[in-house]
Amino acid sequence: MDRLGAKQRKAAESFIKLGNKKKALSEAGYNPKTIERKDFAESFFEREAVKAYIQKHVSKISFDRIADESEIMEYLTGILRGGITEDIIVNEKVISKGPSLRDRNKAAELLGRHYGLYREKPNNNRTEPIEIKVDVDE
Repeated sequence: MDRLGAKQRKAAESFIKLGNKKKALSEAGYNPKTIERKDFAESFFEREAVKAYIQKHVSKISFDRIADESEIMEYLTGILRGGITEDIIVNEKVISKGPSLRDRNKAAELLGRHYGLYREKPNNNRTEPIEIKVDVDE
């Protein structure tokens, strides 16, 4: 197994913390143009040495302390639907308060992103004329 260089190790460690491949590469100091190159982030984290390093370090982390995808989705859905409350103190009384409209909107946005609801649509409004040439042999 190949050893990782300092930059590669930093990218792997950042990925463990952030869970975002492009941000991890950016924090490690990779060139933004390189990061945006097609499939660079995916291929970087598919390298055997990088995968082995990440697996070794992730196995050290207690999985009881890390939220999985379903737990996060349940939490965001609870906020969106107003089912999750927080206790606040008002005039020396503890009051249970539901999420604000702003918090609900943010939860809806995050859930929408997860489900791919916010994709850019191509602009089909052409403004230039279309020219059609027909070559006929006589």
